[in-house]
Amino acid sequence: MTERRYGEEEVREIFARASRAGVALDADPEILPRRKLLGFPIADGKAGAPMIMPAMLGLGGAAALVAAALRLPRWASERERQMEHIAAWTRDLLSAAPGNEE
Repeated sequence: MTERRYGEEEVREIFARASRAGVALDADPEILPRRKLLGFPIADGKAGAPMIMPAMLGLGGAAALVAAALRLPRWASERERQMEHIAAWTRDLLSAAPGNEE
């Protein structure tokens, strides 16, 4: 099954028929065939349109990984300091317990 491509006149006619039938379409037929995102046509089905969302999701994922990698060393050193404090506190608590024979 091949995908059907509509020209500007056909798009205008579709919108006009929908309007006469009382159906509101969520786009303006005047700008629909020329809408672009990052220089790639997205509304008329031409080249580049299918790659926009995967590229944006990939960039977002890469940014999240970089942000996590940049925060990790600071988090690890803070966690180590917290664990050392808990270990010292536990040693002090156990050494102060009654009946402790060390």
